[in-house]
Amino acid sequence: MKKPSRRLLAQSLLALASATLLWGAASTAVAQEVKKAKLGHSFTDSHPRAAAMKQFAASVSKATQGKVIIEVFGNATLGSEDKMLIATQSGVQDLYMGALSPIAARKKEMQIFDFPFIFGSDAEAAFVLDGAVGRKMLDGLSDMNMRGLVWAGGAFRNMSNSKRPLNAMGEMKGLKVRVMQSPMALASFNAMGMNAVPMAFTEVYPALETKALDGYEHPVVDMYANKMFEVQKYLTITNHVYTPVALVASSKWWASLTADQQVAVQKAAEETRTFQRKEELAQAADVVGQLKAKGMSVTEMPAAELDKIRAAVQPVIDKNSEAIGTEFVQSFYGELKKFRARK
Repeated sequence: MKKPSRRLLAQSLLALASATLLWGAASTAVAQEVKKAKLGHSFTDSHPRAAAMKQFAASVSKATQGKVIIEVFGNATLGSEDKMLIATQSGVQDLYMGALSPIAARKKEMQIFDFPFIFGSDAEAAFVLDGAVGRKMLDGLSDMNMRGLVWAGGAFRNMSNSKRPLNAMGEMKGLKVRVMQSPMALASFNAMGMNAVPMAFTEVYPALETKALDGYEHPVVDMYANKMFEVQKYLTITNHVYTPVALVASSKWWASLTADQQVAVQKAAEETRTFQRKEELAQAADVVGQLKAKGMSVTEMPAAELDKIRAAVQPVIDKNSEAIGTEFVQSFYGELKKFRARK
């Protein structure tokens, strides 16, 4: 049998080497097609928002055939909400779900959610948030290097403290309470007679435990999920503020996705929003009973006293309406009127 020539052998070896290089390049390209992302939030594993974000990650993976993988970090593992928002702006963190109040000083429109009693029901809030005004607010995050996907959910806030039951506005006077890091929230609670302290949520439990704070205000589901019944005795149902949470992405990460992947992520966010709101409402319906079972004393602020609170904070609302932007505030209330006119 004739032996292959040296030239033919060299050509064969070159072809084999080229094929190996091409295979390696193709393998690398396939590996690079998978885009991984970090999503951070501050909620405990038992919270419906934590469950919703896990579902969101699973939906994105399925819709993109595993090409976009989102790893969810809850329990403020990646830092406080303000730190996670800063990280998302800079592109260090890819996605964030939570309140946007930490950026309300720079995005004044967000301060409208601190207006006491602006919403009368969850349905009202959903209508406005999912409408043109809500979308405009999310789109307005683009100049902060973030892409607003959806207003993911929200809940009414109530008061708790360790000193006394609150049955009248006058009984709030002097209580040292934590409020969100928002100028409007700070001014509102001071107007009610309390000593309002802006503080990152991660610092609240130890401050309540050591009595550095007397109380704080939060949705009841969050109170239970964060075991505040261990450090708070009295819960007062006021439904004074509705705080929405949003799901946002860093502009850097969003730009790395293909057009089809962006559509898939946006669709998954909208579908998850529906699930998240449903779960939040379901838990809120029975969590007050669970808080009672854990030893909290629960009262409702009488309607007449709520009227006094509304009167006390109205000057703050008037002043901040001008600071936020009269035109924007009017458009916001205009959406509310549309919903109420449907009834």
